[in-house]
Amino acid sequence: MEIAVDHDYNLRLAKPMSRKEIEHFARYARKEFGVKGLYVDIMKILEVIIPADDEDFHFEIYKVTDFLGPKPAYYDSEKNCIFIREDIYNNAIAGDGYARFTIAHEIGHYCLISVFGNPGYISIEEIENYSDPKLRSMDPEWQTDVFAGEFLCCSEVIKDLTWKEIQAKCVVTEAAARTAWKIVNEVPYSISENKSMYSVR
Repeated sequence: MEIAVDHDYNLRLAKPMSRKEIEHFARYARKEFGVKGLYVDIMKILEVIIPADDEDFHFEIYKVTDFLGPKPAYYDSEKNCIFIREDIYNNAIAGDGYARFTIAHEIGHYCLISVFGNPGYISIEEIENYSDPKLRSMDPEWQTDVFAGEFLCCSEVIKDLTWKEIQAKCVVTEAAARTAWKIVNEVPYSISENKSMYSVR
């Protein structure tokens, strides 16, 4: 399977977390950020709520030609900063589901690292004989995808909705809405389908 690569291109793994654990953290974060109902004002959380609670936190906008290149966004835990590509930032303001998820994903990194203190990254060279599910549970990118999915499409509030209603009310992509619906209704889905929840516009 593909393992997350950090900005220095070093293979890394995080402390294992189950989907249920991550979803619990996401629901807790929703409550702490004052999210009520279906729609998450992700830009208010980024620009107002987190900075008000964490004076060291900040975000920066960069152009595609800058140091992060085409990468849509990145959280730097040492700088406590979310770097966001300019078009992603503007699209998120405009209500684009993919851009909104991208920012929610980086807020997931912020929460899991700086708020809940989970990852404690370790080199993949230190890991031996783990099955793919175990490795997936240690992939920080998978962890933050799960966080963002539950954060934007909270299972506690979407359970009676169709995927089309989820897409419209939560302002996410069709792929995200379909996958969230399947998860909350315990409908089998493939790993590749789960991955598409976060990458398909």
